[in-house]
Amino acid sequence: MLKARIISALIGIPLIILIIWLGGYYLLFFTALIIIIATREMFKMFTSLNLSPFFWLALAGNLLLLSSAYFKLNLAGIVTFLLIVFFIILIIYYPRYSFLDSTLGLAAMLYLSLFIYFYLLDSLPKGEFWLFFLLLNVWATDTTAYFSGKSFGRRPLAPLISPHKTVAGAIGGLAGGLTVTLMFILLYPVLPKLPVLLLGLLISVVAQISDLTASIFKRQAKVKEASKIIPGHGGILDRFDSLFFTSPLVYYYITFFLKAGG
Repeated sequence: MLKARIISALIGIPLIILIIWLGGYYLLFFTALIIIIATREMFKMFTSLNLSPFFWLALAGNLLLLSSAYFKLNLAGIVTFLLIVFFIILIIYYPRYSFLDSTLGLAAMLYLSLFIYFYLLDSLPKGEFWLFFLLLNVWATDTTAYFSGKSFGRRPLAPLISPHKTVAGAIGGLAGGLTVTLMFILLYPVLPKLPVLLLGLLISVVAQISDLTASIFKRQAKVKEASKIIPGHGGILDRFDSLFFTSPLVYYYITFFLKAGG
């Protein structure tokens, strides 16, 4: 298990770094691929609960939102349009397509669409820099949380959601994220120290909250992993869950507090 996890990381991390470095269409297609696979995994979990939200409707909505981000259209207007479409579909197919199905489909679409901010980060000045900052913080948080939890974990963090996560793991994750942030501050003295330090702390905290949120979906569906597409890691929802909340966090933090500088 650990060997497969390490091998997948050794292959996947350089590939993601290359995609960020290339940017443009490469990052756009990567974002689309993550959203497509994550949507499939999410709706497979819904199906295991005997629910029937429309997979294709949610997927089309997410790809429409990603296209809107690419063409710099009004995302709020597109979300409003999709909300109306979901209720029109409910009216047409009711009662075969229930209100619960419609609500779950809409919630899943909105949740998974948060990954669009991963692509939008590249549109900011020095966006590539902030993408690397985000990824290294998240990876450090996940890795140190995993190993510190394995080594020192005794007290469960949220046993009803994820019984293997511990308080020691959460503290270790915070330490890992802050270590990476301090390294960035030392390597790039022009960075505003306190705002960037706060951002690093927020990324580490929010990454773990995002992780627990994805765990709720899996716990509800009674599955350990969303899929087995990534050896040693599980599915896209298992590996990229921390980025669903942290990507918009970094985007808006930089936009409003750091003025997209760096």
